[in-house]
Amino acid sequence: MLARIRLWPREIEADFQREYRLDIADWWSGRLTSRRALVLLDQLSENSGYKREYERAGNWPVWQQMLKGLHNETALHRAGLYAGGDNAYDPDLYYDPVEIQKFIAEAEALQEFHDDVESEMHANLGWT
Repeated sequence: MLARIRLWPREIEADFQREYRLDIADWWSGRLTSRRALVLLDQLSENSGYKREYERAGNWPVWQQMLKGLHNETALHRAGLYAGGDNAYDPDLYYDPVEIQKFIAEAEALQEFHDDVESEMHANLGWT
C-alpha cells in the first residue's frame, strides 16, 4: 500500500474522499487497515485518478476513448464535406492527456531545434 501511496498520493487521497468520503489520514492513523485500503483502491471507478495513472498510464477509460474517436471522426468528416465552401466547418477535436503531453513534448523539441539552428546561423554570419 505504501508504494502506491508514494507513487500516486494526490490521486488516491482525492479518490478516497470523492468516492468513499474517507480521509487518507484514517490509513496513516490506523483507523483504516491496509487490506481494506487496497480493496477500496481496486474497486475505484474507471473515472478515478488512481486508475487513470496506475492502470492506464494517464489515458482515459475505454468508453471515453471510444467517444473521443467517434466525435473526432464525425467532426473531420463534416469538415471534409464543407471544405472550401461558404459553410466551411472548423472541427473541435478532443485529445486525451497522454496525447496532449506528446504534442507538448514535440512542440518543445521543435522549438529547441529552431533555437539551435537560429543560434548557429547567427554565429556563422557573425551576428553573435
